[in-house]
Amino acid sequence: MITEISDGEKPVMYPSELAEREIRDCIREADENVYKKGFVVDAGAQIGPAGQITAYAIMILHKIIDLEE
Repeated sequence: MITEISDGEKPVMYPSELAEREIRDCIREADENVYKKGFVVDAGAQIGPAGQITAYAIMILHKIIDLEE
C-alpha cells in the first residue's frame, strides 16, 4: 500500500514479467515473515476515468527493507 498516494489497497501492475518474477521470488524465498518487509520501488498510479486510482504500477525494485514492529 502506498499511503502517500491512496489510503486503500490497489492491484499491482508490473512493467514486465521479469520485474514481476523478481519481486514474487523475493516474497516466496523469504526466510522471514514477508509482511514485515517493505519494498522500495519507483511506482506510478493507474488512474481510472473518474480520476480515481485503480492500480499501482511498479517500475523498479530498488531494495527490500525490514519494517519496524
